[in-house]
Amino acid sequence: MEDLLDVHSRVRQLSTQIHVVLVVQALTPVALELMPTFLTTICVVLDYQIASTTALFSALLNWAPLINALSAILIVKPYRQAVWRVVMLRKVVSTIVGDKAAMPGAIGTQPTTFIHNPQLVLP
Repeated sequence: MEDLLDVHSRVRQLSTQIHVVLVVQALTPVALELMPTFLTTICVVLDYQIASTTALFSALLNWAPLINALSAILIVKPYRQAVWRVVMLRKVVSTIVGDKAAMPGAIGTQPTTFIHNPQLVLP
């Protein structure tokens, strides 16, 4: 019964995290579309030259896919943990020990054994 409650609480946490991600991903395009419009309107009202700033403002919309992906990675805990493991470069290097570097099951070769050696690190 305790395992079921633990699973239920984890599912609830993930569900909450996914809901937050969906809200962020829904508001990102709105914010990125309204911001250039608002800033362009301010530039027109203040009689500021908008030729160079219009391209900059409209380029903000191109950041939406990156912001959507980063929001999912940073908010959902399993994604965040997986990315953190990759960033921390916890590489597992295996040493191949065997008679020949041949395909497994080839005639005349010893079976290849993989030995985990955490002390070996890649440069």
